Amino acid sequence: MMNTANEYSPSFGAPPVVEMVLGVEFSELHRWTLPYYGLFWGMIRDRYPNCTVKEPLASVVETFSGPGRAEFSLNFPEPG
Repeated sequence: MMNTANEYSPSFGAPPVVEMVLGVEFSELHRWTLPYYGLFWGMIRDRYPNCTVKEPLASVVETFSGPGRAEFSLNFPEPG
């Protein structure tokens, strides 16, 4: 029997107003190619049997030089 995420979701009487998201991006591994993904998945497949391929997220690099400006973007995947 599989558990749903809602079974473990917290419930707040007065939910927090501010939410925070943290993302970490690493430099590209130049010699890491598609076959290595397959080898890695072969090692963890018994624990994570389902796989879904998604488009990569756009790279966002924060710089602290020059005047600040607000940037906002939305990315929607192509249907299909």
